[in-house]
Amino acid sequence: MALFLIAILTANLLLSILLLVIWRKQSVWWIKFPLWICYHFFTGLLLLGLFYPSFLPLVKKAASLMKLRTISSKYLSKEIVREQEIEGIRLQVYSGPGNEKPSPDSKLLDFGEDVQLHAVFSRAGQLYSDNEVLLSTGAAKKLEHLPEVSKIEWIKLEPEYRYYMTKSGFKQMYGRWPDGKTSSGKYFNFFRLNKLGYLEQVFASGAVASLSQGCNTNHNLYWDDEPVGTMRYAVRAKVNGVWLYSTGKEELETGELERMELVHRISVKANSGYEILDMGFAHGGLPYYWGSYRRELGWYGSDCAKFVSVALYQSGLDIGYQGTAQLNTHRSGIELSGINTKGQLVAGGRLLEYGKNVFPGDVLLRRSSKSGHAALIGEDKNENGHLDVDDYILHTAWDAPKYEKIRGGTFSRKQYYEQGHIKLLSAKALAGR
Repeated sequence: MALFLIAILTANLLLSILLLVIWRKQSVWWIKFPLWICYHFFTGLLLLGLFYPSFLPLVKKAASLMKLRTISSKYLSKEIVREQEIEGIRLQVYSGPGNEKPSPDSKLLDFGEDVQLHAVFSRAGQLYSDNEVLLSTGAAKKLEHLPEVSKIEWIKLEPEYRYYMTKSGFKQMYGRWPDGKTSSGKYFNFFRLNKLGYLEQVFASGAVASLSQGCNTNHNLYWDDEPVGTMRYAVRAKVNGVWLYSTGKEELETGELERMELVHRISVKANSGYEILDMGFAHGGLPYYWGSYRRELGWYGSDCAKFVSVALYQSGLDIGYQGTAQLNTHRSGIELSGINTKGQLVAGGRLLEYGKNVFPGDVLLRRSSKSGHAALIGEDKNENGHLDVDDYILHTAWDAPKYEKIRGGTFSRKQYYEQGHIKLLSAKALAGR
């Protein structure tokens, strides 16, 4: 295999030299040389992907760390001035279901719950809005009493990338804290890998807007063909020709929890009937945040173990924060020993039955001397009553949360089971119930 790959790469090199000879009279060097480099780069990736598929996740991870937009924002882009007060007028995002009174508080919604976003202005303690409930209760005056306002636009605030790393994640990887003395530390600091960046996208106009949960930057999670997960919203309005913004991108990118919480968040759960699983779905669209151990950061991104810890905590099962190493110490877990010919997971010669040994929201754990991974057990997708590789897990693995078959990821290799690296942990047992 290695000799065959070397032969192909050599042939590829000879072909590229031939291309240079053919192009010698067609263009100047500063055109053909970059084309030659790009040719080698992409054909090299293609060949490595064909012969060494395990190489592709490394390429994907490296690409997610490059953050070329950081260079653009530092050297090319001009920062937008987001005025949050103009002539004493300020702007907030309110939301509320149906005919209930809207509020500026972030919301955690059940699947299918109807909620609208409302632009609410304030000046000298007086609110201005077109929301009928606020108007009928005397809490606000009509927007027509603010003739300075001429245009209103709604903005989604999405995480800029799927992968981020905390300083503690850097220390796990390199064994030291990032600084300016090492190349890896300089890279980490220059590209601001520990800073969650956000993109703004205008999706609606007018004083009232319906939710827009679909992500453009991160993978969507869907339930019954509807997007679920977390999205943050801001609103802007022209006040005497100048854009006035609600709290949004600037507050989120400070990394200060108190300021980040001022940005309006809407999180939509699934309705599988299992609270832990449904709460996990509410974190869809959020980035993988390696080395994140602070549970209060759950609505901003998680690594695999914190994703599990947060979903359990928000479902009423407090296990504290536990990494994969800590989860592995729980003696209540069932150690799995293999996958049979039907793809069913086996523990000590017996199958695992839904409703008896395993429930949606339980934790599937892989732990070895070098690495680990944790995921929430999903539905019995094929309804055969047993946990098998065609059933689903909900997890975050170097990416935004995904709902996929067990056979599609890190729990699919038979040797992990045979070597005793896979455990099934009861969610209730983890919480001491």
